[in-house]
Amino acid sequence: MRPGGYLVQAYERPTWRVLFSLPVNISTAMLLLDSVARGEATPISWPAALLPHFSAQALDHLQAMRAILAHGAVLRSFFLKQLPVSSPAQHDWSALCDWLEHLSDAEVERLVSHGIRANLEFCRLYPQTPHVPEQDLLLEQLDSDETLLEDETFRRHAIGAILDGWEIEQYGPLPGLARRREPALALIEHPARLRAAMLTFLQELWQQGFSKEWERGKQMVATAVEVAQAWLEKEAFACLPDEVIFRVTGLQLPDEWLPMLRQAATVIFVPCLLLGRYLSLSAEQHTLSILYDPAFALHHTGPALGPATVGSTILDRIRKQETREASPSLPRTSEKQGDAGALPGLDLAMLGPTMRVLGDTTSLTILMILAAHGELFAQQVAEHLQVHQSTISRHFAQLERTGLVSVRPEGGMKFYRANRSRIKGICQLLLKTFEEKPF
Repeated sequence: MRPGGYLVQAYERPTWRVLFSLPVNISTAMLLLDSVARGEATPISWPAALLPHFSAQALDHLQAMRAILAHGAVLRSFFLKQLPVSSPAQHDWSALCDWLEHLSDAEVERLVSHGIRANLEFCRLYPQTPHVPEQDLLLEQLDSDETLLEDETFRRHAIGAILDGWEIEQYGPLPGLARRREPALALIEHPARLRAAMLTFLQELWQQGFSKEWERGKQMVATAVEVAQAWLEKEAFACLPDEVIFRVTGLQLPDEWLPMLRQAATVIFVPCLLLGRYLSLSAEQHTLSILYDPAFALHHTGPALGPATVGSTILDRIRKQETREASPSLPRTSEKQGDAGALPGLDLAMLGPTMRVLGDTTSLTILMILAAHGELFAQQVAEHLQVHQSTISRHFAQLERTGLVSVRPEGGMKFYRANRSRIKGICQLLLKTFEEKPF
């Protein structure tokens, strides 16, 4: 008998939330800008185009804050933890500046303590990252006594080791590390200076270009929040947690984060500009925040998440623009050329993703099984294919998103049927488009 055969650790489903947050968006922009400053790649080119316009003082502040704020990820985590959902600072720039300006010294010191813990934890999670040996020892001491973060000597030692670790990671072992870390220490050890530096940098980031990005994108962020909330309330109960993430964001969570997802009591989805095809994650105790690009999510999951009336103008604009750019040769629907329009429920912007799903061997096999057997639930299809149900669930998410299957919820389960009219419509569109015509 295998050890533990009678008892298996299991996990409860998390509570799902969606958050509209300007602070999370601008701190993510800060993170991307600092990544560019360090010569690292970013999901889109906007941060690289913006960076040369910053003042020397702002760039000095960015470099000095880099380690303790982990590019900006620690500040973002601080926003997620400290700002109430109902706070005006979540959506109003002036209110956010006022909130930052009135942070007490004790609150700024808590931010620094959070940065110390986050940096030391990072070394444990990714031991291959270059760091100084003291960081491992400091983390062991902190695990034994969390109150050490309140001890001035420990904090100074930890901050110095963290700064040295960042310098070694970027430049390799260098002489004079203590001298190089002085500008950062001058900020980190003085709450008023660090508060002023954060506020000054974010204000310049806002003025140099993020304000325009936010004005262009905030309606899309709001739409993504509404769409995700509506779907989570109606459908999430019948999906596995990793499938929920795929349905909301249009992207799959990397395998190394699945254990964190299973242990999370709360998962917060935060639509965030500038991420493209990337997810950005923030874990705090039993809460996992998942940041995703609203434009990508609305385009790739909008039809499945509905309702169609929510943000329809934004969705239509995104789809039409991407269709023109990606498929300029596709026939346009009009009164004279109405072949595509004559096929009910067929959206040209969905044709590319639909064809990719049909081109997947497993997805196509699932459709053939449903065509032969009628209505089945996921476990029955998994047994036919002899694969794990989580694999089948991911394929069903794609099939449902592209409208290739019909779904009937019943008793906490979802029954699937091949959407024959949809599949026939696609075949007819292709035949009409590529039939021989006299020229």
